[in-house]
Amino acid sequence: MSQQFDIQQYNSPRVTAGLILAGIAMLLLGVGCWQSLRALTRDGQVVEAKVTESQHEEKGDKSTYRLRYAFKPAADGPEVTRNDFLGRKNLWSALPQSDYDAAVKAGVIQVRYVPKNPGNNAPVASLPKPSDIWVMIGGGAFLILIAVIGWFVQKKKSAAAVPVELPDDDALAEVMSLPPMELRAARRTHLLAFFMAGVPLIGLGIFLLQKPGQTLYAVIFILLGLFCHLNVAFIRFFFDGRLVLYTSLMKRTAVKITEVTGAKIGGIPSSQHAVFFFLSTVSRGDVMLNLRLFEKEDAQEFCARLAMLNVLPQVENTKMAHKLAEELYPAIEDSGEEEEESGEGEPA
Repeated sequence: MSQQFDIQQYNSPRVTAGLILAGIAMLLLGVGCWQSLRALTRDGQVVEAKVTESQHEEKGDKSTYRLRYAFKPAADGPEVTRNDFLGRKNLWSALPQSDYDAAVKAGVIQVRYVPKNPGNNAPVASLPKPSDIWVMIGGGAFLILIAVIGWFVQKKKSAAAVPVELPDDDALAEVMSLPPMELRAARRTHLLAFFMAGVPLIGLGIFLLQKPGQTLYAVIFILLGLFCHLNVAFIRFFFDGRLVLYTSLMKRTAVKITEVTGAKIGGIPSSQHAVFFFLSTVSRGDVMLNLRLFEKEDAQEFCARLAMLNVLPQVENTKMAHKLAEELYPAIEDSGEEEEESGEGEPA
């Protein structure tokens, strides 16, 4: 049951949609930054601003020099700080050390601003770099391209798929006579997600709430922490002999048993230190099911029912893959060990 093989992992439509949404978000962010920089370079005017706060940080061999400032575009108007198109106000501005020292010593700094939108401003010595903005735009376009290519590749595989033989009627009837499996994530999975992702992200968000001008980032981190917890809370697994259904906030995987050609236990190129259980399908490649999210006994029961349908796994020849196989298929592993022992005892 052991061999080396490649996992042809299937990406669900939700993964594709997530990549596209992330790419669109990066594109919009990049376009917004580019429009702000374009207005600043085309319509900007220079004014002297008052330094309101300075900060020098050293992390290892790297030193950063930042300051905040305020100015009045009109003599009788309100003071303006550095803002951005996302609505953040009183932002820090990073400067080279020489310009930072000069500004702190003089108490003033030269700032370029847009008269129609004074919040769009930046120090003359540290204007945004167009190259950084184009990297953001290019990254967003790349994510969208990868998602679209992946979708077309999987669609092409599905179109070229060859129907498989139906499972044995008697075996299928026996499995379907059993109560359907309706599972939720194990308690240890909830605790792991809460302490490894939820607590750090929410804690970081609460910490940022205490910092001026960091409210947006704080809200993002808090929402990410809550999302990680809710994603686990919404995990559902269903199997009735005909359909395998896995759902969460991020993913929905539905596999008909008639399209299953086998199973695999092994790793994927993007995760060299983890192994997973896969259902091999005729049209979608290998569909990952992270059975470790559920109680061990429930995962073993699911694999036992697959074995009744003659769906047995190919196991990658690694220690981690064999360990997972022993957890999911204890009866098969035990019988294999007994056969080896009985074979050793026979005379040559």
